[in-house]
Amino acid sequence: MLQDFKKQLAEGYAKEKTKQADLA
Repeated sequence: MLQDFKKQLAEGYAKEKTKQADLA
């Protein structure tokens, strides 16, 4: 369960990173 949460967190973080990269 904790691993699923960490995975979701990592995916969300990656999405935010790519979003910021697109804006830059």
